[in-house]
Amino acid sequence: MTRLNICAKHPIIMDQMPMIHKRNIDNVRIASLLNIIIRVRKSKPKPKKVETKTVREKPESIHFLSVS
Repeated sequence: MTRLNICAKHPIIMDQMPMIHKRNIDNVRIASLLNIIIRVRKSKPKPKKVETKTVREKPESIHFLSVS
């Protein structure tokens, strides 16, 4: 269950990286989470690439709408 929760919070943690650096209290916890995240990345690189492609396709469609 804990591994699934970390996978679910993975994008949130990546978005809050600057906020995490400002917090010195949770450095040990963050370091352990980042190590687990790196392992998750190495084990599952393909789904992340699919997510980035979907994110890139959405703004492109918005640009086409603005141009038209």
